[in-house]
Amino acid sequence: MKLTTYLSSLLFLVSLLVMCSYSPEKDLDRKVINPSLIYADDDTTLLGTFSFDGYKTAPYFCESLREEVKTLLNQKDKKGRYIRRKKNGQKYSLYEDELKVYTTIDPKLQTYAEAALKKHLATNLQPAFSKNNQTVKRFPFSDTYNGRKVTGETIENIMRRARKSSDRYVNLKTNGYSESEIEKSFDVPVRMQLFSWKGEVDTVLTPNDSIRYAKNMIRAGLISIEPASGEVKAWVGGIDYDHFKFDHVQQGKRQIGSLIRPFTYATAFSMGVVEPCTKLSPEQYCMDPCDPSGERWCPSGTPSKTVKEGFVFSSGGGTTISVMSKMGACEGPQNIADLFQKMNITIPEMQIVPSICLGIPDMSLIEITSACSIFPNGGTYVTPRTIRRIEDKHGNVIYESVKESKKVLNEIFAHDVLRLMKSTTRSGTSTSLRWHEEWGGITYPTASYAGTTQGNADMWFVGITPDLVTGIWTGGEDKQVRFRSMLWGQGARASLPIYGYYMQSVYADSSLAISTSDWDTPLNYPSERFDCNSTK
Repeated sequence: MKLTTYLSSLLFLVSLLVMCSYSPEKDLDRKVINPSLIYADDDTTLLGTFSFDGYKTAPYFCESLREEVKTLLNQKDKKGRYIRRKKNGQKYSLYEDELKVYTTIDPKLQTYAEAALKKHLATNLQPAFSKNNQTVKRFPFSDTYNGRKVTGETIENIMRRARKSSDRYVNLKTNGYSESEIEKSFDVPVRMQLFSWKGEVDTVLTPNDSIRYAKNMIRAGLISIEPASGEVKAWVGGIDYDHFKFDHVQQGKRQIGSLIRPFTYATAFSMGVVEPCTKLSPEQYCMDPCDPSGERWCPSGTPSKTVKEGFVFSSGGGTTISVMSKMGACEGPQNIADLFQKMNITIPEMQIVPSICLGIPDMSLIEITSACSIFPNGGTYVTPRTIRRIEDKHGNVIYESVKESKKVLNEIFAHDVLRLMKSTTRSGTSTSLRWHEEWGGITYPTASYAGTTQGNADMWFVGITPDLVTGIWTGGEDKQVRFRSMLWGQGARASLPIYGYYMQSVYADSSLAISTSDWDTPLNYPSERFDCNSTK
């Protein structure tokens, strides 16, 4: 090898090591003079500062908050002036003007939420998933997804996207390295730190292998919202902010699967085509297409005896399909989409089809959780909010949030769904909240529902009390990284336990004064709606 070639290769490897420790955020941090402060809902607990590495707690929330505050500070009026401006007309800076941002986050709930997520993933879910992946041929990717083979091309596309989104790729590209050189660098072993639930691991690994290692880590998100006010009380966007900055509360949108059922049934009730005790015949239901050029839809699945029974015991999709058939191929899907649109969630036109009832739309965790708030709220949707007010360094209020709410569903039908979700906790798929020796013992009134997508790629759970609506998602970073069985690959096993651990801590803390009461029944609610002994 020529000396010049050898030196060039050596310098290239050294540059890789240097770039591993380079952080654009830390570099920007040196320019921060008087960073703004982030406070919890008690106005005294400091969550952190807007100095990139200044997040003391709730880092995913604080990073999301940074973008929200920047948007507020950049807003202008019709004359082109900043709405929130200093005396000299200039806009405020997050990094120089020492603003005080008072948030809705409850520091205790945040702590309990983070601990619950960590406990379940470290103790139960990640070990189960690692065991699940022992026999896959192309670790950590499943050999099949949704009944189809996962091709080498699919895996390479996933790996390529991961490489191109890495700091390593960006830094090398910025420094003029060719695509070929960058590709080769990902197969060069370098010293690095990897995340593990037992603490960071110092090792030497190729960047490609480190990507595979990271993708084997099950991800999760949790958000807890006060339904009456819309205030976000806890926000856990991922498993470890230092290693995985993608926020699964707000950034990630995944297929919601069977978690769409409460909204499908609410729509059916409002259309008057079924009631909770409506009896269903054991037959296959087919639907003619809304579009005459389309094909007739005849999905498999046998419904339960009644609408209530099918909802509570999650009997596949048979009951939901039978309910959808009564709603109509055109009107039913559109009415479901309209309900979501009233809650600021847009369903793509191509998904407004009968199979919408199986949960094909993608939504973020904050979207579906805030949407579930309509059931304890008597059909009223309250827009989630994270900021109470912003003050300048002198204590002058420059922004104050207001509650935004609107009626989207009749309170009778909202209470119908709430009762169905309570039955799910008492006798359906969420009963382990009551009896399980690890995450159970939750005996206070709780409405809940678990959701799972085809292929066990996305596992959801929503738990509702009078004071808190909590949504949880677990899954792989990619859908091809998934559980291959229902043992742990379902919402009731992958996500529900996090809620159980969380609420154990919440109820044990008397200082929080979380309600343990049941919901009030609407004054005009017909008692016979759940009398399933009569003929309907």
